[in-house]
Amino acid sequence: MITGALRLDRGLRPVSTDAATGQVRVAPALVHTLSSASPETRQQLDVKAVHRFDGGALSAGGGVSDERDFRSRYLNLGRRFDLNNQHSTVNLGISRTRSDMAATLDHDAAPYITKTAQQDRISHPGGQQVLRGRRNEWATSAGLVQVLGPSALLELHAAYTRSAGDLSDPYKLTSVVFAPPVPDRDGLLSGNLQALLEQRPAVRRQWNAGGKLVLHIAPLDGALHLGYGHFRDDWGIRSHRVEAEWLQPLGADLLLSARARRYTQSAARFYNPYLVSLQAYRQVSIGADGQPVITPFNPALLPAHFSSDDRLAAFGTLGFGVGVSKKLGRDLSVELGIDRAWRRGRADASSADSRYADFHYTVANAALTLSFDDTPAASPSVGAEAEAVADTHRHHAAEPAVPPGVQFAHAANRAGAVLFGYRQVRVRDAGPLRHGTANVSDADLLAGGCAPSTCLTRPVSMAMRMHMLDLTVGFSERLSLMLMPQYMSMDMDSRLLEGAAPSDQAVHLGRHASGGVGGTQAHLLYKLRDEPGQHWVLGLGLSAPTGKIDLRHRRSHQQDAGAMAYDMQTGSGTWDLLPTLTYTAQDDRWSWGAQLGGTTRLSSRNKAGYALGDRWQASGWLGYHLTPQWSATLRAAHTVEGRIQGDRSAPHATTSPADLGSNHGSRLSELGLGLTLGDLGGAYRGTSLGVEWLAPVRSHVNGYQLGRSGSLSLVWMHHL
Repeated sequence: MITGALRLDRGLRPVSTDAATGQVRVAPALVHTLSSASPETRQQLDVKAVHRFDGGALSAGGGVSDERDFRSRYLNLGRRFDLNNQHSTVNLGISRTRSDMAATLDHDAAPYITKTAQQDRISHPGGQQVLRGRRNEWATSAGLVQVLGPSALLELHAAYTRSAGDLSDPYKLTSVVFAPPVPDRDGLLSGNLQALLEQRPAVRRQWNAGGKLVLHIAPLDGALHLGYGHFRDDWGIRSHRVEAEWLQPLGADLLLSARARRYTQSAARFYNPYLVSLQAYRQVSIGADGQPVITPFNPALLPAHFSSDDRLAAFGTLGFGVGVSKKLGRDLSVELGIDRAWRRGRADASSADSRYADFHYTVANAALTLSFDDTPAASPSVGAEAEAVADTHRHHAAEPAVPPGVQFAHAANRAGAVLFGYRQVRVRDAGPLRHGTANVSDADLLAGGCAPSTCLTRPVSMAMRMHMLDLTVGFSERLSLMLMPQYMSMDMDSRLLEGAAPSDQAVHLGRHASGGVGGTQAHLLYKLRDEPGQHWVLGLGLSAPTGKIDLRHRRSHQQDAGAMAYDMQTGSGTWDLLPTLTYTAQDDRWSWGAQLGGTTRLSSRNKAGYALGDRWQASGWLGYHLTPQWSATLRAAHTVEGRIQGDRSAPHATTSPADLGSNHGSRLSELGLGLTLGDLGGAYRGTSLGVEWLAPVRSHVNGYQLGRSGSLSLVWMHHL
């Protein structure tokens, strides 16, 4: 129950009445209720600089973490002291964090939530209820690493954090039963159950300390890690953590691990699964003027702070895990792991049982680790391989400058060579809605933007982020294979059209987001011609339909809002062919190139009943090496994308131009400026970083669409 009527016995426990016998009994156990949820995508950037010197190091860092409803920014400083011939290391740190919250209360749930204590923090942009707040944190830490001998290492740490501001969770509610202390003839109280936003203290002070002992067990050639941690805060929480891990090498390149962890904590002083307040939630009386007078409950009769967040309850967890790490070469290793844990609530002397929130979970993880160790190979047996790698890096440094936003222009230069890369592309559409090359008004959209239906809303902005991992392996000096998994995240904002007639259709307004795995691509890259100063690379790719095409809006106002717009889906739903042909050339510091590439759908319909339009792009660029490390590029690109073919086979609403396949596709001309940092020596040999901004010059859209605002590409590449 979120709200409703119930009765309480003399012990203020909820009771139910058996319909057949009329017998009163204590109601069933509590349950954990999820009233609403939404997808979240978090973008995070962390930057850290370290200056090392004799006797230690000094570090400074900062970063930002950005979600739709929460943004944090932080700065930190660290100092390391190496003592006792580096047998002792002392670490000191301090950090400052500021976080801003803008939580949109769910439009279906908000009418059932009592927000009395937070009313002054709620704004109403676009008819939504947005709860805003800010918190500030200071943290300090100290640590000691001590070598105890050839087979033992001790780590100790302690930290203090002070948080102040809005520390409540805007999405956590506490059930409060309002029951005037007037029993009925059965001795029961009539209660009115309501859901209130939780209220936590505005300040929290936290202390934690712990340590780890690492022992090498010579007979087994393994290592035992034993750890303990203690946490306490001024909210009343006390916790203990005990963990153990065994690491067992199997040969020079394989490492197995097994671990166990036990955690227990007491409850916060203000934690309660629900509250009972001996007063009426609302009283109605007739005033002297004969009009009804509504008297709300008295907040002063409630506790100053309360929360039913199970993370603040008394509970314990027990977990086990195993892992394996395998070196795949001098610079590369792969790690796999799986962990299983159980949470069990318990009652302590000051709080109720929280077993209603018990759960168990499994986490599986995989990671590729790339080392930038620049220690030269000492063994003569690997000298030839090291020289081949050096030749690869020298050859790469001499390659023509290519705009960071251009893909499939590089192939491996020898059999067994490996290229790693991460690429993020952000595309934004915004501004006036357009029809062909002309801007259109709301009246124009109402007249024909959704024909034969009538438009009710229009998009205001659309942002798409593509995160791509590149893994290229050389089969020979000419032939390479590239694998490229993708993760997509989209964000669209929309508003109601001026003059739109009232409708009983479900209409989705404001911002909404989607995200997930996109199409997974595999490309064969073949060097048609590879000689000093001139290169031709032919690419043939295939995209597998691993993305989603059936993402839907959540129910709104008890109505199904239907499928999300085509551009909000994470995949095409079809097998796609991706051919490319790239030409690059270089003369001293100057370089130039061109590429023709496209995406052709191999099916006329996907499972949802439609197919995205084919897409072709022609690019030409001019590059200049500013220094041996820095290069700049100027690129012109022209893209042609066709309309969506077919329509969704399932019933769907058409309330926005984005819901129609005819309002997709365009002819777009762009100019871009790129900057690349490469040819780095030492530990970062073979590494390059690039950024490119593309701005629209001229565009012609099909139907009614937003115009392109610009696109940004961020690229990291590393040649092994």
